[in-house]
Amino acid sequence: MRNNMKRKLLLTILTLISITTFISCGRINVTTQDTFVITDVLNREITIKNNPQRFVCIGPNSLRLYTYIADITKIVGIENFEIIQTAKGRPYIESYQSFINTLPIISEGGPKATPNAENILLANPDVIIMSSHYEINIIENLATTTNIPVVVITNDTSEGTIFSDALIKSLQIIGEVTGNTTRANELIAYLNQVKEDLYQRTKNIDEVKTAYIGSLSKAGHQQITSTSGDYEMFALVNITNLAKTNQIENHAIIDKETLLKWDPQIIFIDANGYDLLMQDRDLNFEFYETLTAFKNNNVYLQMPYNFYSTNLEIALANAYYCGLVVYPEMFSDIIISELVNEISQVFLNIDIVDILARDYYGGYQKLS
Repeated sequence: MRNNMKRKLLLTILTLISITTFISCGRINVTTQDTFVITDVLNREITIKNNPQRFVCIGPNSLRLYTYIADITKIVGIENFEIIQTAKGRPYIESYQSFINTLPIISEGGPKATPNAENILLANPDVIIMSSHYEINIIENLATTTNIPVVVITNDTSEGTIFSDALIKSLQIIGEVTGNTTRANELIAYLNQVKEDLYQRTKNIDEVKTAYIGSLSKAGHQQITSTSGDYEMFALVNITNLAKTNQIENHAIIDKETLLKWDPQIIFIDANGYDLLMQDRDLNFEFYETLTAFKNNNVYLQMPYNFYSTNLEIALANAYYCGLVVYPEMFSDIIISELVNEISQVFLNIDIVDILARDYYGGYQKLS
């Protein structure tokens, strides 16, 4: 009898536990039916209401990466920086400028500005997509002040980070937040395909060649002595970076005597600095004629790809152009004008080769 009572009591307890668990699970499911959770690049867990339709992008790289993935017409406010700065060097603005110009200003924008919470609230976005350019206290303060989910994506795509984990995660985040996971996965697959193609073309080079990147943009136009040891476009196609072999890791301004000592055989010039190069060449003709690359007509114009962070489509086109110049036999199937448009179509659904030619002295070319 006592054992029967124990069994009945145990069954009763188990039944109550089952009912409680069912009810609790039901409550959890009701909650999660209305929201989803995103982990951003700062490993912050952000709860967002399902099916958000209104977005704003704050800080360097945020709007650009958004346009690669999602519908521009769901952007409900714009940074003033995106409007007042020239579209030159930013194909995503060139592509959508007519729509962007109709949007209300939500913040001043630019690398040094602080987001304007009041204007953002007036735009009434469902989600704020924000660049990791900002300090965490600014990010958290904006989230608290507006009571709007703030999802952080990467700003760090300027040097050596075109295929970084942070970039890939950022594209995935934008896809998940905006309901465009298929598009995000397609673009990530394309990036991986390009990386593999460049590797396969150049992995078995018998004689690895060396080149120098000059006039590299950094906070504006620069002279030929502006360079970087971390110019990823060289690394992607197995070109030895002359600056890196001389213990320069990131961006640096060297002196002309150092450049003469290095005496590069092949030079790529960032087109943003082309005007300064020509002015300096007129004033210091002997210096340039002393450089082997200039004497042998091995100087090439490369397109600028950093403006409010990185234009990935131009960066990838630059890598192919570097390979085509330095290892023509490995890139003999490439017609650079066609390839540039092919890449830009994937990212932005526009052709940019004529835009680059218009804005940058005719585009990719050998300089004489």
